[in-house]
Amino acid sequence: MGATCGLGLPKDLHMPFNPEGAEAFLRRALDVSHDLGSPLLTGAIYTNLGTLTGKPPTEQELDTVAHSLKRVAQYAADKNMYICVENLNRYESYMCNLASQVCEMLDRIDEPNAYAHLDTYHMNIEEKGWYDPIVATGKRLRYVHLSESDRGIPGTGNVRWDDVFRGLQEIGFEGHVAMESFADVNEDVKGATCMWRDVVGDPQKLVGEGLAFLRSRAADHGLLHD
Repeated sequence: MGATCGLGLPKDLHMPFNPEGAEAFLRRALDVSHDLGSPLLTGAIYTNLGTLTGKPPTEQELDTVAHSLKRVAQYAADKNMYICVENLNRYESYMCNLASQVCEMLDRIDEPNAYAHLDTYHMNIEEKGWYDPIVATGKRLRYVHLSESDRGIPGTGNVRWDDVFRGLQEIGFEGHVAMESFADVNEDVKGATCMWRDVVGDPQKLVGEGLAFLRSRAADHGLLHD
């Protein structure tokens, strides 16, 4: 069994406010990820979840993030690793809410080992659908969080899963996917994601039924590989 690693930045290391601290943190995270055998570091690597300014990102903030992540990507490349930038909904971040904004950030970073990470939960809030953003992101997409509209068991909510997997099939997706839900969360995660109630119930049901559902949909679209 292999590992893929992802994270969000601590509050005092929100990248637009503390780029030097965030870079040092991410370099350490890359070291640990490499030791675990992960080929990548992904997630909210540019922001602290829940840090909002009440305004859209400024050009200076976007440039600060891009320049910092460029250096982080170069550090990752020295380890034969890559990084991914995740889209997040407007209530958790003001930086990259849409797939198109993630791609714009990748243009600013301009490193061959910087890719997109899309999350179906955040897409349910921000996008007009799933298929078109996935296809538009294309080969830049290397990581996907498969998460239901309420962060509960996949297949029990509002995400149009056939559109998700049809899009992945269309682009010939060869990256990593992970089922993301919240069976057990600590206080930091609760506060960052506003998880005030149990959305899963039985964790065994999440693992058994959720994974079976996703594998079935992936198989229907020819995306399961030995």
